[in-house]
Amino acid sequence: MHVLATWELGRGYGHLGILARVSQALRAAGHRVTFAARYPETVAATCAGDFDALAAAPRFAGPVARAETLTYAQVIADGGFAASGALRPLAAQWRALFDDVQPDAVLAEHAPASLLAARIAGLPAWRIGSSFIAPGVHDIAASLLPWRPVPDDVLARQAGSADGAIRQVSGGTVESLADLLAGAPRFATTWPELDHFAAPVPEVAFRGDLGGLQGASAAVDWPEGKGARVLVYMPPSAGPGPALRAALQRLGWPVLWHWPGAAGQEAEGRLRFCPEPIDLSRQAGEARIFVGRAGHGASALMLRAGLPQLLVPDTLEALLLSYRLRQAGLALTRPSDATTEEFVRALEQLAAGLCDDRLRQVSCKYLEYDPDHSARTIATDIAG
Repeated sequence: MHVLATWELGRGYGHLGILARVSQALRAAGHRVTFAARYPETVAATCAGDFDALAAAPRFAGPVARAETLTYAQVIADGGFAASGALRPLAAQWRALFDDVQPDAVLAEHAPASLLAARIAGLPAWRIGSSFIAPGVHDIAASLLPWRPVPDDVLARQAGSADGAIRQVSGGTVESLADLLAGAPRFATTWPELDHFAAPVPEVAFRGDLGGLQGASAAVDWPEGKGARVLVYMPPSAGPGPALRAALQRLGWPVLWHWPGAAGQEAEGRLRFCPEPIDLSRQAGEARIFVGRAGHGASALMLRAGLPQLLVPDTLEALLLSYRLRQAGLALTRPSDATTEEFVRALEQLAAGLCDDRLRQVSCKYLEYDPDHSARTIATDIAG
């Protein structure tokens, strides 16, 4: 079987990690995988060896005139779904790529236009990812701002905003966004606690987070000193970085701060910067608190480790995820403009055990979880 893995929207390494792990499982079972990637140069530098071939994904790069992002339809407006004039050439480019690559099936990770093109071309397709990337059909009219009242008629109108373009481009083959998603079964690579829409468990077969890239990573020694060890994963010099640094300096606890752009940052007291890839799983097992941006992969890993999280979201997806984790009593959140004093109070609360009881219950559920086994199961479902 020849599977075309596709990625159109989003920027993080998490998109690559999901597809790389499933590709490994598919190839181990004797199948071929070509990766049509949003950023092929990033794939070439990180995980090209996990795929049989690499191609540049067609993607929409024009301006998007759309309303506030309230539903999934507005999320994929950035992928050309705001108007048929934008979506038609994009779908045509995907079909041309299908003609060139000759896949038997499509596996889409945040790649809605590839799904539409596959449906038009009669290719079987699956969706994979978190619920923000691969929502259930029942989720497309759900608000992405659940903390704010939005009238049902407004949500319904926004949720249907891509339907006309989908109908026109497909020639009526696909009636709506709901029809498009229903025709591409999903692998929900998340857990109920990380589900952006808080879907009832019986309605979703959660496959668990597949983890990030499996490239070389190192274990880093912690700075010496007393106090709660804090693992940080966010930019150190932008946004909330300076206030957080000041808070950690005031507390004087041992800190490992990982960020690729932290090269050249000097150690500050008991704060050590790590620009190189680190073994997040091991460091999480040695830490007391995690501070991050509410990226799905990192938050999933910390959830398994039973580590309380202080989250400072910087995207809508992260804001929604951090909201769910806070609701579940698994994390604290702070805005990007939080003060040093606000960060100090939050860190002290977590160090004192604010979320520990709930975290122990959840982490025990996933103690035996194996992402490689999950990837093999997904590969079997695709090929079967």
